[in-house]
This record gives sequence, C-alpha cells and structure tokens, in this order.
Amino acid sequence: MKPIRAVVLAGDNNQGEFIKGQKIKNKALLTIKSKPMLNYVLDVLIKVEEITEIVVVGPEELGEIIKDYQVNLIIHKEDIIDNVVASKTGWEDGRLLIVTSDIPMITVEGIKDFINQCNKYAKEYQLFYPIVAKAANERVFPGVKRTYVTLKEGVFTGGNVLMVDVCCIDGAVEEGKKLVALRKSPIKLANYLGWIFLMKLICKRLTICELEKRVSRLLNLKAKAIISEYPQLGTDVDKDSDIDIAEEYLQNIGNL
Repeated sequence: MKPIRAVVLAGDNNQGEFIKGQKIKNKALLTIKSKPMLNYVLDVLIKVEEITEIVVVGPEELGEIIKDYQVNLIIHKEDIIDNVVASKTGWEDGRLLIVTSDIPMITVEGIKDFINQCNKYAKEYQLFYPIVAKAANERVFPGVKRTYVTLKEGVFTGGNVLMVDVCCIDGAVEEGKKLVALRKSPIKLANYLGWIFLMKLICKRLTICELEKRVSRLLNLKAKAIISEYPQLGTDVDKDSDIDIAEEYLQNIGNL
C-alpha cells in the first residue's frame, strides 16, 4: 500500500466568535479541559501505525502548540483547496489522510477502520469519504443534532476526514474550488450538479453508487463512500453544547 501522510487542517477561523466564554479565532486552539482540540486529534493520529508522517496546516503560532509532537507545520493559505495542495509538498507518491482539527473525539480504532476499509478498494479508487448511518450516530451520541441526507440505502451523515491519492489532487483542484464556491448558493449548486441528480436526492431515490459516480465525474477521479460505524469521525465541536458533549465523551473513555 502507498504510504499515508496525515494532514490536520488547522487554519484561522478569523471570525473571533465566543464559545464557552472563549473568544476563538482558530478552533484548533479551542480548549477542552485546558487542552487544545488540535492536541486531542494529534494524540490519536500518532498512535495509528498505518500513518507514516503527520503535518499540520495552520498559522505559525501553532508551532508552540505542536512542538512536543513529531509533526511538521505547513503555513496555511486562505483557500481550503489551496491548503490541501500545499499539504502534499514533498509527498508526491503516496496518499493524504485529511483530518480537520475540530473533531477531538476521534479514536484510534475509528481512524484505523477507515484506513483499512480504504485499503480494500485502493487499487480501484483514489478518493475515499466516510459516511455514518443515523442509527450509528445516535447509538454513540444520542440526541445530538446532525445534518443528515436520505439516500436509497438509508439515512447518513458525513465525516470530517477523507483519503486521497496525491497524484489525483492537481487534476481535481479546479472543480474542487467550484464546489466550495457554490456550496452556499443552492440554485447555482443545483445547476452545477445537475437537476436530475438533485431531484433524485430530494425524492430520496439517489443511491450511494450514483453519488460516487457523480463525484468521480466532477473531480476527474474515482471516488468511494466508506460506511463507517464510528460517528466520532464527523462529530465536530463548534458551539457550547458541543463542548459539553465532548467533555462527557472524553471523560467516559478516559481521555480527560
């Protein structure tokens, strides 16, 4: 299997909103029991032996936070796609495991399971994205509100990680930027994705396979959805109630 570089996206938020009384410019620095969320993520990734190396993409100030870890810092750019491109510097023949810095409840088991599932399809696909069934999410985080999509196979939510072959990134940049730019304009996004695709989604008739094929055509690669039983991969922290959930969960598993 190709080696894996884990990439933690930890750029500035710039909004300066308040969460639990903390004025947050960068969510990576939001503390849970006096420990930055970024550190929870790194503490998990360094224990995953399938990962060859780790880089953090973020502002220079993170250097002090990560100095005790064997990771490298890549100074972030304004655009998320540009950050992904920058994260592959010096890593031209492997895969990137891209992880956001606001999912402190991820586990070694969840990351390993995702990697192992990706490996099963590595000869045929280049981009992998986890989806989690609503039932699995509510089993671990009962009562937590998530954004779900109803597909023909069931009700799912997405994750905050993905795996991609480095060799496919440059060819997907242009379309990736279009998707990011259109994500807040439903009409333009529908025109871009196609109205038939959108109507099937609205009518809950879209299949996972159709979704994979559409993403594959748009990004000029072969994409695969990975059904994960680990909702921690997509449970991010961005408001007061999320911190309460994270504190309780991390306390229960002994990470606090």
